[in-house]
Amino acid sequence: MSMDMEQSYEDLLENAYDLPNGHAKLQLLEEAARIADSLGEIEAGYEIRGEIVETASFSGFPRTALVAFSWQLGQFDKNPEMYDEWNLLWSYKWVLGYIASFPEIERSQIDELLEDMRRRYLEFGYSDYTYHYYKFVIAIDYGELDVAEKVLNQLKTMRRDDLSNCD
Repeated sequence: MSMDMEQSYEDLLENAYDLPNGHAKLQLLEEAARIADSLGEIEAGYEIRGEIVETASFSGFPRTALVAFSWQLGQFDKNPEMYDEWNLLWSYKWVLGYIASFPEIERSQIDELLEDMRRRYLEFGYSDYTYHYYKFVIAIDYGELDVAEKVLNQLKTMRRDDLSNCD
């Protein structure tokens, strides 16, 4: 290939940043991730996948976001010192916001994800607010209105922090 592959993933990223969220932006980001992976650029792949999670989450491609997030989570767990936890924890919120829409993901797995998010938030010094918020969201998604009401009442008494943007 005559094109400098490293430059091409950077060019793809630059072009993607100029686009609104949607399929075209997502395609550029996915291609940039493929190129970064082929070059062994794990840190770049991690950052690009953060963009994929955000773009896919707000463009109607939750499965794409989930796959990219899973990859990020695996990389973070291998080398947590290499990555900023803030973006990962923020992405966790987006993923949990639509996780119940996947019928192939069992409720027990969703509960495990929720508990994993809680552990990570507490480990990095954040409050339980976001955990309870998504416990509420998931209860609503499953039609568990009695659970949702209890959690909502808890939320009203809890301390918010920088990762709990949802009223």
